[in-house]
Amino acid sequence: MDIDAMEMMQRNTDAMRARKKAIRKEVRERKAAMREEDITREALEIFNGLGNLPLFAEAKEILLYQALPDELPTRPFLEALLGKKRLALPVVSGDDLVLLEYTGAECLKPVPPFGVLEPQGTPAVNPESIRIALIPGVAFDDAGWRVGRGKGYYDRFLTQYSHICRVGIAFPCQRYAAVPHEAHDIRMDYVFFDAKGCRTSNREFPIR
Repeated sequence: MDIDAMEMMQRNTDAMRARKKAIRKEVRERKAAMREEDITREALEIFNGLGNLPLFAEAKEILLYQALPDELPTRPFLEALLGKKRLALPVVSGDDLVLLEYTGAECLKPVPPFGVLEPQGTPAVNPESIRIALIPGVAFDDAGWRVGRGKGYYDRFLTQYSHICRVGIAFPCQRYAAVPHEAHDIRMDYVFFDAKGCRTSNREFPIR
């Protein structure tokens, strides 16, 4: 590859990363303007819609997440599913994600330095047993591409466990016509901005 081609590739990469940074700022401002009642209502619509997804309904083990303050809240959904399915939450370990079982709100402990709530002292969950994962993100588009927070944790995890059905969930204000994506970015199979959701890949996930 000649120097000009390398420089062009670098400019394209820089432009995509700048656009991702701008999207993160836009979404942060949009979320800050949301009313509490809208947050609750929109989250409920999405989770009601997920219940109609056959793969979600029949899955025995599901990967969710403990929402950060600016993410679509999941705690009511976790509590509603507790005892009906085995629930796994991601925990950062170095540059990777490991999965621990969610056994109830009492298992969540704040972890320094940011006080993020994570399961503590609960059994590990084998990612091979997970068939469907609910993935947070800063933004998604209708083709299933996702802008995350920039650390790449979910991209690395989902690359390693490609059998998992990837379901992005987000508020309507996080929806874009198109978001920039790079070679390492992982595309969702479904995205739910509302109760309907949309299929964004042709990967097959047979119901067992």
